[in-house]
Amino acid sequence: MNMVGLSLVARLARKELREILRDRRTIVTLVLMPVLLYPLLSIAFRQYFLSSVATTTEKVYRVAIPTDEEAYHLAKLLRLQKEDPKLMQVKTEDLVGSIRSEEADVGLRLRGPTPGGAYECDILFRDDRAVAVTAAEFLKERLNQANIHELLRQVHERGRDSVIPVGIKMEIIPAVEGKEQSLLASLVPLILVLMTITGAVYPAIDLTAGERERGTLEILIAAPIPRMGVLLGKYVAVLTVAMITGLINLGMMTITLLASGLSPVVFGDGGLSARTVIAILALLLLFAMFFSAVLLAVTSFARSFKEAQAYLIPLMLVSIAPGMLALMPSMELKGLLTVTPLINVVLLAKEVLSGSVPMTQVAIVVVSTLLYAFVAIGIAARLFGAEAVLYSEQSQLRDLFRRPAQPREAPTLTAALGCLALLFPLSILIGDSLSSMQMGQDARLVLSAAASAAVFAGLPLLAAWLTRVPPWSGFQLRGAALVAFVGAVVLGLSFWPAVAEIVVLEHRAGVTTLPQWLQEKLHELAQQRRETSPALVLLALAIVPALVEELFFRGFLFNAILSKGTEIQAVFASALLFGLFHVFTGGVLTVERFLPTALLGLALGVIRWRSGSVWPGILCHALHNGVIVSLSLFPDLFGGRAANLEGANHVPALWLLGSVVGVVVGALLLFFNRSTPPVNTVDPGHTQPSTTA
Repeated sequence: MNMVGLSLVARLARKELREILRDRRTIVTLVLMPVLLYPLLSIAFRQYFLSSVATTTEKVYRVAIPTDEEAYHLAKLLRLQKEDPKLMQVKTEDLVGSIRSEEADVGLRLRGPTPGGAYECDILFRDDRAVAVTAAEFLKERLNQANIHELLRQVHERGRDSVIPVGIKMEIIPAVEGKEQSLLASLVPLILVLMTITGAVYPAIDLTAGERERGTLEILIAAPIPRMGVLLGKYVAVLTVAMITGLINLGMMTITLLASGLSPVVFGDGGLSARTVIAILALLLLFAMFFSAVLLAVTSFARSFKEAQAYLIPLMLVSIAPGMLALMPSMELKGLLTVTPLINVVLLAKEVLSGSVPMTQVAIVVVSTLLYAFVAIGIAARLFGAEAVLYSEQSQLRDLFRRPAQPREAPTLTAALGCLALLFPLSILIGDSLSSMQMGQDARLVLSAAASAAVFAGLPLLAAWLTRVPPWSGFQLRGAALVAFVGAVVLGLSFWPAVAEIVVLEHRAGVTTLPQWLQEKLHELAQQRRETSPALVLLALAIVPALVEELFFRGFLFNAILSKGTEIQAVFASALLFGLFHVFTGGVLTVERFLPTALLGLALGVIRWRSGSVWPGILCHALHNGVIVSLSLFPDLFGGRAANLEGANHVPALWLLGSVVGVVVGALLLFFNRSTPPVNTVDPGHTQPSTTA
């Protein structure tokens, strides 16, 4: 989209936003609900704690103490006041285990006394058990009373020279090992869901079904702006209102927690820190981006405001369910859940608020969620442009799969990026599934190749069929000049030393995120593959991936980008997406793979541009992969020096010189190719209009 198109989208978004903010229903959602909601929630939380205390006033609290010496000093401290029969000592060295198993209500570590007669006391408890919270507060109160009693005695005997007898520290023990999170903090993801839904629901309905009901949709569709531009303008307006709602909610939540003193209870001893606020803001934005797109897609089905509200009631109920999952300690962000829409964001919120979370999981959740949001916008745009919309009829699911009447020369950018959005989670799921299966190496390789072919070739072929794009032009399957193939062969055989040296330089610069366990696993897999048929390994790891990846990245995706821009833009954009797609290895974020993979994608994009065909790029990619795989299969190649090119040793200078010469020769062959064909040439056999709806 050019600058004029972006300007029109921005003007449309401003217009829609201005109209939404003038509506009093929006003001009620933005301001009145947060002002009333959070004080009521704080009252409910306080009542929860008060009722917990009330129901446990007659209970005897079990205090876990590790040693007899600490028990003696505790008894000595408590004898400074009247004996309390409500405390029962439980001797155990595993304080955390006894608290988690509920053998004890509270644990106590007592260090001291110091030469001045002071003690340090840690009170351990689970904040998801009312009796444990009450026992911890009870013990803290008794120790505070002992402090007061002793301080008064010291002041009476020593004057101003006094020492606080007991320093008290409260420590929350998570119910599940490794999950340092307050029970109330688990409610934050649920509140985030409710915040975002509340802010985005009304604008999404008003800008889709409301337009139909008012009869203004025909004028909007006739405006000089693409259909996707119309939806992007509406999406920006809905997203802005959702974020404003979220910010006001977050502000009221912060004020309420600080004013009520519940901040340490919800977020631990650190309270509501700046880091926590920034994390919540980022999660709010991610929630809002996803929900705004989904809501626009759902409301595009409806022909009236009331009908859209009826559609959104089940959606809201379904959306609350992932928030409830965050309350379950056993739910963790891993495997399938990292790419499951909405659930992955909720669990990410839970992990972020509970402490550190691996960057791999953050990256997978963020990327997959943004891709899902784009797919939802594409669905909304397709429904929004259906004929049923213009005649105020109800859109149906078949509108999504309605094929155009005439063929297209190139796939749409929406279709190509939609395929990319589906390929990302599917490739991660396939990798995780294959790694967890117990099978032989031959079967694993065959399944890997079959899955790659089904995903990378099957999805684009289905999208091409739905959008009536002939494979001949959509994937640029036409032939190419002989010189283009020669240049591709030279590049494919000479590119790998430069790639290996880039990896070495990255390792030397400290740019590496590949964990040790994954390096060991990859090394083990390489050892196993040496016992397998080399032909099968080359077919599964070199030829098939090169074929299907080139069909998508330099075929389907390249042509879609080219339909909206220039050849240079298509080369760089496809290379960037190619590099980003490959930074995930075995479900682990490997940043060091981006640069060499993107450079390879750049070379393959140039081959595609200058040859006008996808076949030379497939040959170059297959040769490059084949060399890399052969080096792992036959470590004795080149005198055994190739086996050491794993980020530790520099590539020999002679190899690098040969690589540079080969790349230059291959590039010259491509750029002096006099028979570069025009891009996107439709097979004459497919140009006849079709009457299929």
